[in-house]
Amino acid sequence: MASSERHYEEMLAKFYSWMLGDFDEKIREALHFFEKHEISPGLNGRAADLGCGPGAQSLALAQLGYDIIGVDVSSILIGELRKHAEERGLTAKTVCCDVLDAERWGAPQSLELVTCFGDTLTHLSSREQVKLLFEKVHDVLVPGGRSIWTFRDYTRELTDTDRILPVRSDETRIMTAFLEYKPEVVVVSDIVYEKSGAGWQLHKSSYLKLRLEPEWVRAALEEAGFALELDERDSRFVQMIARKMG
Repeated sequence: MASSERHYEEMLAKFYSWMLGDFDEKIREALHFFEKHEISPGLNGRAADLGCGPGAQSLALAQLGYDIIGVDVSSILIGELRKHAEERGLTAKTVCCDVLDAERWGAPQSLELVTCFGDTLTHLSSREQVKLLFEKVHDVLVPGGRSIWTFRDYTRELTDTDRILPVRSDETRIMTAFLEYKPEVVVVSDIVYEKSGAGWQLHKSSYLKLRLEPEWVRAALEEAGFALELDERDSRFVQMIARKMG
């Protein structure tokens, strides 16, 4: 069983941007989310995007005028973020580290916004680490600063062949994921068939994700000192916006 870091560095990061699809469309989706929820610089203009990946949310925030720092454990994806920023004439600082290494990306009361999109939260190894991250984010935010969290809800178990999930396919690649449920985690196996001159090559790797109940996440954010301003879900993710009190 690979760690999340190893899973991305040795397998998934290579296919991650392809898996997401059109990058500019992802930036537009992020801009729509921020505009819908009135996210714009209003305090000190400084923000961090945790688990930034190739940087769609980071660059959307840069377009909105934030001084943004993208944080990700994958050096491959951090490199893609830098390339995307350069191609679009945008500025985004980057740090390649674990999101829990807060001293690398935010001093106490130095940021007005911290975002954590996609499924980054479930990549942490325990609920204790989730609570610790909430505490660290609370510490780096200025009073009145906000945090944005999204994550998949794995608490409802899929059964039988419904556990086989199509991710993306084209003429040269086919990607699926397979889920195996344990009491506190789900084992995610990513499977990619890639066509080359020698035929189809198989890439596969498994790693763990936390099964986090939305009610538990909300309570943990409130325990860390946040007030929830948004708690909803779309077809893919639970979405929460939380403000630091005081």
